[in-house]
Formats: sequence, C-alpha cells, structure tokens
Amino acid sequence: MGKQRRTLRLSESGKFPDITTLMARRLRCQGCTRRFRPQDIVMIESAPRFGVFRLRCPMCVSERLVIGTWNKNAIHMYATDLDQEEWKYYRHAPPINSEDVLRVVQMLKTYDDDFSDVLEDPLFDGTE
Repeated sequence: MGKQRRTLRLSESGKFPDITTLMARRLRCQGCTRRFRPQDIVMIESAPRFGVFRLRCPMCVSERLVIGTWNKNAIHMYATDLDQEEWKYYRHAPPINSEDVLRVVQMLKTYDDDFSDVLEDPLFDGTE
C-alpha cells in the first residue's frame, strides 16, 4: 500500500479549523490536479485523534481515502490505496498474527503455479 504523508499546521490561535475546509485548501486531485472543495470530502470514520475521509473529484471522478491524525500542534494526512469498501472490510478484520505469516510462508513453499489465477479473482464476493 503506497502512502504519502502531508502535515497541515494549525491556525495561529491554536484551534483546529474545520478539517474538511483545511484539506480542501491544501489537497489536490492526483488524477487531474484540481483542488478539492469541502463538499468533495466526506468523513467515513472518526475518533478523538483520527479521521478517515473519502475525497471524490467531480472533474475526473477519481476517489481516494485519506487518513488524518491530529495532536495539539498539527494534523497529519496519509493517503492510502484503499477504497471505502476495502477500508471497512480491513478495519474490522482480525489482525494478522505470526501464525498467519507462517501459514503463508508454508503455502508459498509448496505453491507451483503462477499468481495469475490468484490475481484474477475478485477481492470481495459481495456477500458482506
């Protein structure tokens, strides 16, 4: 998963401005470089110190997820390759543990085929 980090500073008063407005002023669409508007940004999930936002460009219709974390001095934005469905799926999936890693290593040792059959299968089957 590729990620970019962007730091947004707080206002001089030390108070958080509206985060969507701040993101709209600072972030551009990677597809067409159009500046986002606050109405192009929707909060998917929020917690006391982080939020997940979906940015949708009305010009090129591309979407991306941005994770924002904040503390008393700044807001840090992280772009992800996940879409909204993937975020919801992986957010509530059980964490990967050492047994999972060892199981994959064992499977790869005995795997004789190429990966085209695995990569062609859809990630989600629509039964969630």
